[in-house]
Amino acid sequence: MLQLRNILSLLRAPSPFAAAPHPRFLGLHRPLSNNAAAPFAVDDYLVATCGLSRAQALKASKSLSHLSSPSKPDAVLAFLSARGLSRADIAADPRLLCASVEKNLSKRVAELGDLGLSRSQIARLILICRHAIRSAAIQRNIAFWLPILGSFDKLLQVVKMNSGILTVNPEKASKPNLALLQRCGINVSDLPTFMFRVLTRPHKIDNLAKKFRILERYGWSQEDVLRAVRKMPGIVTMSDDRLRRNVEFLTRDVELETSYITQRPVLIKYSLERRLLPRHCLLKVLKEKGLLDAGLSFYFAASLTEKKFHKRFIGPYKERVPGLAAIYASSCAKK
Repeated sequence: MLQLRNILSLLRAPSPFAAAPHPRFLGLHRPLSNNAAAPFAVDDYLVATCGLSRAQALKASKSLSHLSSPSKPDAVLAFLSARGLSRADIAADPRLLCASVEKNLSKRVAELGDLGLSRSQIARLILICRHAIRSAAIQRNIAFWLPILGSFDKLLQVVKMNSGILTVNPEKASKPNLALLQRCGINVSDLPTFMFRVLTRPHKIDNLAKKFRILERYGWSQEDVLRAVRKMPGIVTMSDDRLRRNVEFLTRDVELETSYITQRPVLIKYSLERRLLPRHCLLKVLKEKGLLDAGLSFYFAASLTEKKFHKRFIGPYKERVPGLAAIYASSCAKK
């Protein structure tokens, strides 16, 4: 009997030669955890928390893909919402949601308050320059520009066109450019808003000053120049030679008054060879033959498309003025 029990116990005992379970299968015997954290779905967060549309959220989420939790954007939303910004306004620049409230935003907002900006002014500034608001240079730059521009509203107008004035060091570009304009007798506060882009670029303002000096040689006042530039900003990008030739032609050959040109500065941008000269030559022929009123607006004729110009000034008179079309064509060919 004893021998039988010994044999049975040997059969029940695990064999010393039995293979151990492979590590790959060990996990099959472990209970699944119910506490695994779900991944942070950025686009869902932007829709549910910030009120963005699904399309807006998908686009914005590309800048936030590195976030693993909503803790940072939650802090930004809470901080800026308390200062009068809506969640949708804040999320319009997704990079702002990545900013640190403690290390960045709270410091910048405090610095703007030290400059005397009100809560509503700070909120308006953030709305139009969400990226620049994080720059450590913003306090220095606003302190520089605010006295020059004269008002916070003027500052906002300029920032909308060129937020660079809040980040570019004024000592390196703006100060030298402003000094040059002042030497040219140009009042900076009267400059069109778009021209402040030039003020933040080193060595670019000299080109602008040249344009002013060229026009002044033809008797233009500073007011004349500014009036024309406000209406036609592209004037400042023209080459000096082209600007000089076009203004001289309009003044000397077409005999237009400065006030007429400054009210219609697009005339300066038209091609001298392909539009201004040939149309002037043809109108002169028609007027000399008494076929056109001597007071006909040159601007009207110059602003027509080529097809409409032919229909209005060549078609009706080509029978009475033989070779009229050839006159026009030869004028177009002149250089």
